[in-house]
Amino acid sequence: MEVAERLAAPDHRPEQAMGVAAAKLLALLAVPLMGGSWLVAGSGGAAGAAAGVLLVVVLFGVTGLLLAPLKRVHPSVVVGVSLAGVGLRLAGYGAALAVLARFDGLHRPSLAMATAVAFTATLAYEIRVISTTPEFFWVRAAPPTSAATRSDL
Repeated sequence: MEVAERLAAPDHRPEQAMGVAAAKLLALLAVPLMGGSWLVAGSGGAAGAAAGVLLVVVLFGVTGLLLAPLKRVHPSVVVGVSLAGVGLRLAGYGAALAVLARFDGLHRPSLAMATAVAFTATLAYEIRVISTTPEFFWVRAAPPTSAATRSDL
């Protein structure tokens, strides 16, 4: 398949599935992060944790939307594009945290902690999905045949 054909009809199912699952993961993480921050620092802590998780959601989504077309150019750039996405997100987190730290209603330690935990969780999830999903490398594995047995493997 030529590069032009790949760009004309890209299959975004793996990226969409990863994005939806990452959003669910972050929604699950938000509850204990916000609850723990509220117990420690009150409403400012909960607001800081919520802002941190929301920051990760936004930057994960934006880098995914920006980088998905780039990795469609050639399958061998998947790892490089993913690493570039991590670098872009880290720069974005630094800039956004510097801006958010100026808001008095946000508890800064809760903001930083929630951002770090959510970033680490999404990064680990992203690495796992990319390394276990052949579609990210444009590999279309044939489904197993019913005649295959354990001894054939």
